[in-house]
Amino acid sequence: MSRQTSNGVKVFLAGGGSGGATAPVLAVAEALTELRPGVKLFLVGTGGVEKKMIAGTTLRLQYLKIPAGKWRRYFSLANFLDLFKIAAGFIKSLYLIRKYQPDIIFGAGSFVQVPLAWAGYF
Repeated sequence: MSRQTSNGVKVFLAGGGSGGATAPVLAVAEALTELRPGVKLFLVGTGGVEKKMIAGTTLRLQYLKIPAGKWRRYFSLANFLDLFKIAAGFIKSLYLIRKYQPDIIFGAGSFVQVPLAWAGYF
């Protein structure tokens, strides 16, 4: 049995860091809003361009921010430092999942979804 509120299903949408991952997440949010008008949507991001993108929509989304790091395919000390961001994002994701108890976690391939998806798995 899912943990639904009286308003409907709670969905975490993960996409941020760039507009490439945010655009499909916003399309899913629009579709969910049409299919289930009572759905409660949360966009999980890093405070980047995705926050600006949702400001221009009429979607009712609650924005949640987590730290996240990306893996570069070339040598960079930033890869080492980003491991700590990923770990912090994982811990914050565990907290947010416990606090809001989403029924669904959906990601569109951004580095923001990694700590959130891992936390959702655990």
